[in-house]
Amino acid sequence: GINSLVRKEAFFTTKPVHAKWQGIRAGLAPSWERVENGKTVLLALRTHQFDGKPMQNHYKDFLQADIMLVISSLDGEHITESQHIGIVPFGDGSFTLRHNATTATITEHFLSGHKVKTQIPIMDQLTIMVQQFHDGDALEWVEIVLTKVPKN
Repeated sequence: GINSLVRKEAFFTTKPVHAKWQGIRAGLAPSWERVENGKTVLLALRTHQFDGKPMQNHYKDFLQADIMLVISSLDGEHITESQHIGIVPFGDGSFTLRHNATTATITEHFLSGHKVKTQIPIMDQLTIMVQQFHDGDALEWVEIVLTKVPKN
């Protein structure tokens, strides 16, 4: 699943998320973000610190999750503006993404090659429940295509 989220941009920075700082220059951060051209294009979020203590289950004001996951813009836009997003979840649970789209086409990609596609309307945010296995088949990644229908 992770290889589906590979970024091609050569120039980027990574920033720690919910870091535990040890002094002014060093810290431990089990979660991180990738920034390209000033845009957050990838987030790797864990549910626990390295010492096993629970972490905050949200990132800024646009993502909340009760599972570990990697989420990536697949079109180079900021995750909140992207029309094509990929997510690799680690475990059963849910995540909520704030987005200004009105429709989401969600494709679950399984290890066997099987795909399950659904389309749902959204209003300001999208919540998706994921299960690692469906009829014994492992979920590799979730692809989301977001569209915004203009108001008349």
